[in-house]
Amino acid sequence: MKNKIWIAGLCAGTLVFGAAGCSSETTKKDEAAPSEIKKENKNKEQSDKPADTKAQMITDEGIYTKKMDDQTIEIKTASNGTLLLQLTDASKEAIETIKTGSTVSISFQAEDHHYTAETIKLIKAPRAQPSKPKPRPEQTVLPKTKTLIVNVEGEQDKRTAKLAESDQGYYFYKFDHFDFTAEEPGRDLLYSQMDEEYFVRIEPLDDAASLADIKSLGIKELEEIGKPDEVKGSDVDSGAFGGAKLVLKAASDELIKYIIVQETDGHLVKYTVHLPVREPIEGIEPSFWSMLGSLAFKK
Repeated sequence: MKNKIWIAGLCAGTLVFGAAGCSSETTKKDEAAPSEIKKENKNKEQSDKPADTKAQMITDEGIYTKKMDDQTIEIKTASNGTLLLQLTDASKEAIETIKTGSTVSISFQAEDHHYTAETIKLIKAPRAQPSKPKPRPEQTVLPKTKTLIVNVEGEQDKRTAKLAESDQGYYFYKFDHFDFTAEEPGRDLLYSQMDEEYFVRIEPLDDAASLADIKSLGIKELEEIGKPDEVKGSDVDSGAFGGAKLVLKAASDELIKYIIVQETDGHLVKYTVHLPVREPIEGIEPSFWSMLGSLAFKK
C-alpha cells in the first residue's frame, strides 16, 4: 500500500515538474517572438523595396537633328534611337559650335529614362548644299548705232557711229574709216584706216593704280617728244575729258602726243593719243575725241 502511495506521489511530482518545465519553455518562446517577428518583417520590407536605379554612362554616335530649347537637343543615335538629351554647361558650350545635321559622338547618363549629355564631340560636319545660281541680271541691250557730234573748226558735225565692244568690259561707238582691235592683254587699239600712225591706245587701269606713278612715267615718255605740259581736260575736249584726272601733252613739229587718265563709271582708263602733225589731223583728232567721249562700261 505504501508502495502505491509512493509511486503515485512520484508520478504527481513528475507531472508537476514537467508542467513547470513546459511552462518555462513556452514563456521563453513567447518572450523571444516579438524580436524575431520584427527582424523577419524588416527582411521582408527590404525584399519588397525596389532596388536603387544607378545612372549608366553610355557612349554612342548619331546625327544632331535639332535644338529643342536652351537646355535640350535631339540626336538620332545609331544604337539607342532618337534621344532628347539634357545639356550640362560643358555640353551646352560644345553644341554651340556644331551645326544641325552633323555627325557627333556623345557620352550621356541614362537614369529612369532621363538622358543627360556629358560630352558632345563633332565627328563630321554636314555636307554643304550647293548654292542656287543667282539669276543673271538683265543686261541692257545696247543700240547698234548712235549719232555723235564732232567739233570741227568750231562747227558741230553730226555723224552716225557703230557699236564697238571690248573684252575688258567697256564699249563705245566708232565711226567708219576707223578700226578697233585688241593690241595686247589689258590694252586695245583704235586707229585710222587712212593712216595707222593716228591711233589711241586704250588701257583700263587697276583700282590700286597710282596716279602719281602714272604721271611720273608719262612725263618721262613724253620727254622724248618735247617738254611735257599738264593741261586741263577741257582744253582738249570739254565733252570727252572735261573731268579728266590727268592730262599730259607734249608736241613737236612732227608729233603731238597725249597721256590722259579719265574715270568712267567708276573705272580708271588711260588713253595714249598719237597724232602725227599732218593734214589728216584736222579731221582725225576731233573724231577721236568724239568716239572716246562715248566710251562707257557695261552694267
